[in-house]
Amino acid sequence: MAKKVTVKSGTVYTTLGAAQAYFDALREGTAIEGKLSDPDRSDVLDIYHRYCQLDSWDGEVKDTVDVVAVWDNRPRGPGQYAQTKTLAVVSASGERSIFSIGKALAKIAV
Repeated sequence: MAKKVTVKSGTVYTTLGAAQAYFDALREGTAIEGKLSDPDRSDVLDIYHRYCQLDSWDGEVKDTVDVVAVWDNRPRGPGQYAQTKTLAVVSASGERSIFSIGKALAKIAV
């Protein structure tokens, strides 16, 4: 049976693939440093918080207020860097945390 994803706005994606396709397109369609607007912003923040809770988050889940598109160019191995457009949640103090929307969706799908 296909896993589905329900988000805060009430939208139900009947398959994990449909949810991933929607949020991948949202990520790709958002300009670097562009902020998401509601209801997408609230939905992504909801996905992030649920993912952190289900993933046995060791640290404190950040009190996030915004979502922006950023370049993730962190080192991937010795001498290897990837430049991937991704989403980052933003705390009230402005601190950003990059996370994988795809991994988050896969974790929260039921």
